[in-house]
Amino acid sequence: DSFYYSLNDKQLEKVHEYNFDHPDAFNTELLLSCMEKLKHGQAVNIPNYDVKSHKCVEPERKVNPSDVIILEGILVLQDPRVRDLMNMKIFVDTGSKFRYLYWKDFLIRFDPEARKTKHRKEGKEHENYLI
Repeated sequence: DSFYYSLNDKQLEKVHEYNFDHPDAFNTELLLSCMEKLKHGQAVNIPNYDVKSHKCVEPERKVNPSDVIILEGILVLQDPRVRDLMNMKIFVDTGSKFRYLYWKDFLIRFDPEARKTKHRKEGKEHENYLI
């Protein structure tokens, strides 16, 4: 979640239609910059994305270089420039039912309103973004 773009006011108005699983939702350039610095032994500040407000908030998280860095995410292997900075890559392919259960758990943990209102939209969002 650290490299999601903050949503602007217009996007926030339709946040339940926003596709967080699309490459354009992520700040890939910032991810690349952080990866390159870490690879060259420099510490970086990683954004702190708040899933409730859909914005990057303070404080950022300082990450120090290390021999092993684990980078995980739904589209982390999508951009070839990101892949090229990795020494090892592991992809876990899951079925749509598991993706749906993961999404539902994520929604409930990070959006308290989900328990009240989202269940009505759940099927449509699942169909649009997870299958």
